[in-house]
Amino acid sequence: MATVIPIRPTSAETALRIKTIDEYGEVKRRLALSEPDEARAKVLKEAIESWHKDGAGDVAVTERGALYEIQLSPRRNERTVTDRKKAFNVLKKAVGLEGLIALLDVPFGILDKNIPKSAQHAFVTEERSGYRTLTVVPLHAAVAPELPEAA
Repeated sequence: MATVIPIRPTSAETALRIKTIDEYGEVKRRLALSEPDEARAKVLKEAIESWHKDGAGDVAVTERGALYEIQLSPRRNERTVTDRKKAFNVLKKAVGLEGLIALLDVPFGILDKNIPKSAQHAFVTEERSGYRTLTVVPLHAAVAPELPEAA
């Protein structure tokens, strides 16, 4: 078993870490407060976009309220592969079978649905190399920022 050697940061590093942790915690707190606004903004955005779903895609549109103006850009161009078999064959010819296999990203959901885990060991590995989650735990109640006194 490997020996774990703790690395103690210098006092300057410690101060920077404390500042970074506290700033991250505060940003996450404010983001949590804005979640209801974000959800409402999404609903309103979808409503505004629905007014123009059948309009010409190459024209910008402006909607005006009493307080704000909303500018909808022209629709962006989107590409769609219409014949997957043809695209596959042309790509295979261009990059070769090995090159094409290197380009493929096989979804694990499809593998798990069609191939038992016991048979996947020949071509699938699993290790703790993924992302970490960060959980912010407040150490004190949030302090409201000081506001200037009203005159």
